[in-house]
Amino acid sequence: MQDKQMSRFFEENGFLDFGMISQAKPERRATLSQVLEAGSIPQRFFLSPKACEGILRRAERRGKKLPEALHAALEAVAQQ
Repeated sequence: MQDKQMSRFFEENGFLDFGMISQAKPERRATLSQVLEAGSIPQRFFLSPKACEGILRRAERRGKKLPEALHAALEAVAQQ
């Protein structure tokens, strides 16, 4: 999200209190798909194959099981 969008999101969802992030939990939750930007996205926001390899390596080392879709997407990019 761009800075203006992020500010608007925090204000609309009650995260900001006098210009600072408040400790109170929001009454309404948003899913990731509701806050992500759609359309043309700059390349700098994409993970590199090396970054994907690192995420997979750390998850394996820590014994963490990633969601199947995430694991498959990370592997696909890592193999490029």
